[in-house]
Amino acid sequence: MTIKLKNNTFVNCGTGVSAPESADIEAEGNKAFNTHKMFDIRKDEKSFNKDEDVFKLSPEFYGMGVNLKSMWKKIKSSFN
Repeated sequence: MTIKLKNNTFVNCGTGVSAPESADIEAEGNKAFNTHKMFDIRKDEKSFNKDEDVFKLSPEFYGMGVNLKSMWKKIKSSFN
C-alpha cells in the first residue's frame, strides 16, 4: 500500500493519518496545527496469526493445554 500526501493541512485532530507499518508513505509539504500526531504507524494486522488456537485438546496436563502467548496477543489486539 502506498499513501501519498502532498500539501495537506491537519487542524484540530488527534491523528492525521493512521497506517499499517507495511505502508509506504510519501509525504511532502504537509502542515499540522493543534494535532496530537500527524502520522500513526500501527502494527500490521498480519503481525500474528489470528487463527492461532488458544485452547487445544491434546495429551497434556489433565487433557487440555492453554497457549498463554496466543491468549495474551488476542486480548491485547482487542484493545487496539
